[in-house]
Amino acid sequence: FVAMFISGTAKLPIVMDMSSWPSPLEMLPHLAIMMVVEDIYNFFAHWAFHHPLLYRFHKEHHEYKHPIPMSSWHFHYV
Repeated sequence: FVAMFISGTAKLPIVMDMSSWPSPLEMLPHLAIMMVVEDIYNFFAHWAFHHPLLYRFHKEHHEYKHPIPMSSWHFHYV
């Protein structure tokens, strides 16, 4: 693809046909489902890091004395 792009033979669409896009109302159920799935994924990923083999990388996350939003993203550099 890079060679095609450099040589000029790759054609990228400049104008997008938005008539085929779903309406915001049609996207709402998909957004709700995505939010539930993402929340379930984060719960089980966090739960998995409490396993004894992984907790040494995860324990920094629980060292905060005052929970703040940024502490949820604090983790071991590995």
